[in-house]
Amino acid sequence: MQYNMIVPFGQRSDGRATISFFEASAKKVGDELCRWLGGGGYTCEQYRVPDARAAWQQFFQSYHACPDAAILTPTTTRWCAFIDNDKIASMPFGELVSVSERLQCRSVSFMLDDVQNAKSAARPYGVMFYYCDATSGNAVTHSVAVIYDNGDWEYDEQGTALLFEDVATYESRRKADRLTNEMIKKYADFLGIRLNDPDGFYDFGGSIGIRWRLAKPVDTAESLRTIIDSWKKA
Repeated sequence: MQYNMIVPFGQRSDGRATISFFEASAKKVGDELCRWLGGGGYTCEQYRVPDARAAWQQFFQSYHACPDAAILTPTTTRWCAFIDNDKIASMPFGELVSVSERLQCRSVSFMLDDVQNAKSAARPYGVMFYYCDATSGNAVTHSVAVIYDNGDWEYDEQGTALLFEDVATYESRRKADRLTNEMIKKYADFLGIRLNDPDGFYDFGGSIGIRWRLAKPVDTAESLRTIIDSWKKA
C-alpha cells in the first residue's frame, strides 16, 4: 500500500521529504545560522518569503549546488520549521547540532519516504528520526533509521531512546517494520509538532529565506581544510 504523506511543504515528487525543527524563533535560528556559516567562510543572505510553499517548490524545478538555500517557517508553538535544498533530502546534521548548541535549544528532524515509489524508481529508501537536546550547551543526540538500498534492509540506532519512542518495535524481526512513517508522525505529535496540520500549525507568512555560498572558491585541499577546521571551532 502506497503511503500518502501529509507534510506542509518540502515533499518531493518521488515521495521523499525531510523536515527539521528548532525550538526557537525563526529569526533567532536564521541569525545564528548565518553567524555559523560566516565562520566557515560563507556569505549569507536572509530575505522574507511571502509564500513558503511556492518558494519550496521552486527549489526542485532545477537543483543548483550554489547557492545553497533554506526556508525557516514559524509555527503556532515554540518550534520553527527548517528545510533546505539538499539534493538527496538528507538531514542537516551540522546545522541541527551547531545551531542548537549556540542557542542552547532542542532540535529534531524527520525523514519520511514512500517505499513503493523508491523500489519502482530503483533508488534508496529511508525513514529516520533524529533528536538533539542542547539545552545544557552540549548536544545530546539520538537517531534511529531504516534504510533500503540495493536489495538490502538496514537498521541503525545511535544514542539513548527517548521515553515516548516505541522501543519494542525497534526489536521487530523485519527491519522494515522497526521504523515507519506512521511512527515518525506519532513522535512528532508527542513533541507538539503537527506534521498533518499544515494550515493550522504553520505561519507561512512569517517565513524567512536564507541563501549562502562560499565567499571565495575553494581551489586547493589546504583552503578546504581551513574551512573545515573553522567549522569545527564554530
